[in-house]
Amino acid sequence: MQKALSLVEEIKNANSTNVDSVSSATLSSEGIKEAVNNALAKALKTVFEGGDGSKNNPYEIKTAEQLKGFANEVNNDKDYQGKYITLSDDIDLSGQEWIPIGITGTGFSGTFNGAGKTVQGLTIRNGTAQQAGLFGQLGTGAKIFDLVLTRVDIATSVVEATYDSNAGSIAGSTAADVVINNCRIDGKVTASVNNKISRAGGVVGSLGQANVVTNCYTNVTVTAHSVNGGAYAGGIAGVSGNKSVVVNAAALGDVSAEADGESFGVAGGILGTHAGTAYNVYALGQVTSESANEARRLAGGISGMVTANTALINAYYNDQNAQGFMTATGSVTGYITDNVQAVEQGDMSSESFAEGLNNGLKKASISAAAATITAANKANMGDLLSAAGSVKFYAWEPTGGKVLLAKQFFAEIIDTTIFESGQGTAEDPFIIKTEQQLRDFAKSLSDDVTYAGIYISLTGDIDVSSEQWTPIGLGHYDFCGIFDGRGHVIKGMFIGSRNSSYEEPIGDERDTSKMTTYYGLFGVIGENAVVKNLGIENATVSVKRDGISLAGLLAGLTDKSFIDSCYATGYVYSETTNPLKTESSERINAWAGGLIGMTVRGGIINSWTNAEVIALP
Repeated sequence: MQKALSLVEEIKNANSTNVDSVSSATLSSEGIKEAVNNALAKALKTVFEGGDGSKNNPYEIKTAEQLKGFANEVNNDKDYQGKYITLSDDIDLSGQEWIPIGITGTGFSGTFNGAGKTVQGLTIRNGTAQQAGLFGQLGTGAKIFDLVLTRVDIATSVVEATYDSNAGSIAGSTAADVVINNCRIDGKVTASVNNKISRAGGVVGSLGQANVVTNCYTNVTVTAHSVNGGAYAGGIAGVSGNKSVVVNAAALGDVSAEADGESFGVAGGILGTHAGTAYNVYALGQVTSESANEARRLAGGISGMVTANTALINAYYNDQNAQGFMTATGSVTGYITDNVQAVEQGDMSSESFAEGLNNGLKKASISAAAATITAANKANMGDLLSAAGSVKFYAWEPTGGKVLLAKQFFAEIIDTTIFESGQGTAEDPFIIKTEQQLRDFAKSLSDDVTYAGIYISLTGDIDVSSEQWTPIGLGHYDFCGIFDGRGHVIKGMFIGSRNSSYEEPIGDERDTSKMTTYYGLFGVIGENAVVKNLGIENATVSVKRDGISLAGLLAGLTDKSFIDSCYATGYVYSETTNPLKTESSERINAWAGGLIGMTVRGGIINSWTNAEVIALP
């Protein structure tokens, strides 16, 4: 109201009765516009330090007062959908009662970038909020990332509850399609309610459908309590909805669910009641649950209650907990539990434990887990590949007696055990001697492992006719190193046959464990790569796919690379089974070449082929 009165006063002061001789408009119109703009700019300044809310110039929050002003805006039904907010300084909320951002309405639906800054002392102790956290509710599509919360102290206690009670450090609850990435939190969260359901989590109380939580760890004591209602508690979330995915996360604090009555008391080290996927996670704390009905007293080191739509893969929990997960009844089936392990508490701070978690971040490990989930044919388990592909993962490291997320991204390193010997240098290249070594090398490439600047050599001819070949890099990753055949020959390579082409299953272009698009000894020979002194004999590459297809005996594609003194003999067939795009008449092509399917820039010298080559259409 005060801002409105101030605005009116400025407009009155800018007003006049002077008339423009050309337009016949009062000159005061320009003054009014200027006054309005100035007043609005001043009002905006009280909420934000600067910015216009765009991705390139986000609204900037620098002080506790600005953060509270922002909360007030959201609590007055401004959801900031499509807008960007960033912190520009650490903020101390100690000594004051926090009113959550989005405690009413649909909540915040924009993008909030913590920029690595810390909000400390977040306190909600008066306890009547039924959606409690830094944010009360996060609306559809909201994104929260790169935020540190320390000394969180949330304790809600709602006696006359209208709705269920949800409490979490980041948010009480989330709508669909919310993303939370790289949030690091310590403190305590308690949600208590009468005659309704209570949900409490280290990150979120109630996690909505198709949410993605990545790169988060909490050291939060979590308690959910209900009188005559269910209580659900988790180190990351009290409840997770269908299609939700939690990846590369840890919870270090104790978790408890207390139902004072016959209702469910469900507690999990990571998730209380769990639908969707949890992959590469660990929980260190003690997990307990209480209910007057023993059959509804569920506690698990990872998940208190899994459903038929749950996938737990690469999940580790403190062996002081009796089990990793439980089900509501024995009739619940169809869930996935793969490599869910109890670990001694002392071992959960070791270098080897961190290494195990980091191994789970390798592309091959993620692809294998995604294949397991895909095989279950349950969409409600969520899309692990999509979630993993949307972020870079932080590595794990032992520090301060715990294994925590580092400040550096995980990067795959070359697995030298693949090779017979060598250091990968020009003087001492990695040596490939056997068929198995060559096949392992083919699957070793990733976003981080392209072999750029690395030297690899053969020490003899290799026959690979024992089974179908998968291209080096599988078509997903470029080889960017130096491969010297030293005059040796790779014999009998085949992908498909003359009479039966390999038909790529639809969807394999998204699965990095499957070959796709680019077919040959190599999938793609990439920037600055050199392949030389190599023969390929009696080889067959015969492929069909629903899309662009590139096939050659040496490689499907070369891009800014050099081929020197190579030859190939055999048969090449490349076909696209869908030559016309459904939305237009633009053609989708197939390319085939005796040596290379297509070459872009770079060069080929001193090389030849003797191959039958067919491309359709």
